[in-house]
Amino acid sequence: MGFESGNIAPKSKSETAQINAPKTDFIESSSLDGVYGNVEEENVTPTENQSPNEQWEPEKAVIEYNHLKEGVSQRLTEVEHKLNNLHLAEEGTDLDETEINALIAERGLIQREMIASSANYPGDWTNLLYSRLSDPASKEKFIQRRTEAMQYMEDDPSKVARREKPKSHYQDQINSYDTDVERVFSRTEFGPAETFGSRGNNLGNMGNENVGAVFSDAKHKGSPLTDRQKNIIEAHEKGHCLRDFASPHDRREIQGTIDQGVIAELNDLRKANGIDRIAPTYVSDPMEIAERMAQFKNYFGMGAKDTFTKPHLDHIREHYVSDTGLDNGVSDLLYVVTPETEGAFLDVINKYPI
Repeated sequence: MGFESGNIAPKSKSETAQINAPKTDFIESSSLDGVYGNVEEENVTPTENQSPNEQWEPEKAVIEYNHLKEGVSQRLTEVEHKLNNLHLAEEGTDLDETEINALIAERGLIQREMIASSANYPGDWTNLLYSRLSDPASKEKFIQRRTEAMQYMEDDPSKVARREKPKSHYQDQINSYDTDVERVFSRTEFGPAETFGSRGNNLGNMGNENVGAVFSDAKHKGSPLTDRQKNIIEAHEKGHCLRDFASPHDRREIQGTIDQGVIAELNDLRKANGIDRIAPTYVSDPMEIAERMAQFKNYFGMGAKDTFTKPHLDHIREHYVSDTGLDNGVSDLLYVVTPETEGAFLDVINKYPI
């Protein structure tokens, strides 16, 4: 994918540190970028409500965002309290079914409002990802998933197939989890695309030091991405630096979240819209699926213990691209997550430390 950095100068630690944020050196005002694999820039659309030079103030925006969420949450609590009081009424008391039904309907409306109010998280997605991955709950998930997947990996490195790795690969990742998280979030590389073996029409990649890279010469239709869009991409790339899926077990499980049968249909649709075909291996790559899942969690400002549900996915389908103005393969993924695979998608996004 490609990302345009504009003229980004490294931030100082004091400028970058936020709530639960890594004490590091990030590039540019609140965001950097490093995109997953090299996705073509033509799929990226600048947001209409923020010009490339408009100041992005994530800390201020998060205060307003949290205030709105708290108000909706308080209303939901009040409705649930009323319902509980009615249900706890002494036996024999005549219950007003009209009132109960009205409260149930109101609760449903507020629950949907809760989804909407938590959507489009305006804060720093990179720091949010750091907070989520450094949470003990994520580390526990990481250990569980790697331990389970290691059973399907080869003990003897000499017998490992070309695209696979031995069990020791996952064990090493378990042992170094905390160190790896701190390392990846310590800094982000920044420079011309050719410095990272790529092209200027890509946004970034994992970098030469596996901490994520932003391309200083990246172009999107001749214009730079907004700071917020760079930040979205930066978080995506850092996720790549922290997780791979070498075991046939987790590869199979994650690939089960998409409908392989509609990939050809997706390519026909892209062709009809004048967009280049995608490689089937790209849209079904477990690493790419996982990082878009991470984007979806970031979009809702989720922590390590939050649960991603079908209403969240439904909201993503309708609003994610228009809210962020950045379609880095998100539409392609959503197209191949069909009703037949949605259940597997929801299982994986919650089960894995994403």
